[in-house]
Amino acid sequence: MASPVQVPPPRRHVSLSGPIVLIALGVIFLLGTMGYVNWSRLGHWFAHYWPLLLILAGVIKLIEYQAAQRQGRRASGVSAGGILLTILVIVFGLMATQASRFDWGEVRNQLNLDESDFPWFGEKYEYEDQLVKDFPADASLRVIDTRGAVHVSSSNDSQIHVAVHKHIQAE
Repeated sequence: MASPVQVPPPRRHVSLSGPIVLIALGVIFLLGTMGYVNWSRLGHWFAHYWPLLLILAGVIKLIEYQAAQRQGRRASGVSAGGILLTILVIVFGLMATQASRFDWGEVRNQLNLDESDFPWFGEKYEYEDQLVKDFPADASLRVIDTRGAVHVSSSNDSQIHVAVHKHIQAE
């Protein structure tokens, strides 16, 4: 009697997306702990360029699909973990984008916080200056300010008095 020939089950091919994500995260955290990556700069880059992660994941899946077609096997689909990771990237990416557009300096000023309360706002620099010039009664004044606060008050003399207070937060 002939013995039945056992055929091994077909090998399941796994996606490269998971290992690539783990390697990338490991490299980023290693560079961060070694002091080569500034975390606020990394957050800025993520807030602006997170859609590239979705594009990269799509390119990886497309390459895997093409490789499976060349080998005559069925391409692996998107796993539940891949779907969850995509959703997390989208949610955190949108949150980071909105947070980067928010004026956190104004929140700090409204809450009257300084650098000793939250050191990640950077160092605080303040400058004061004053200017007095003759200003005819029939002249007009035009103030252009792209960022900051301007306070205008009247004067009893024929001069314009300008008091400048600059408040800057920087790393």
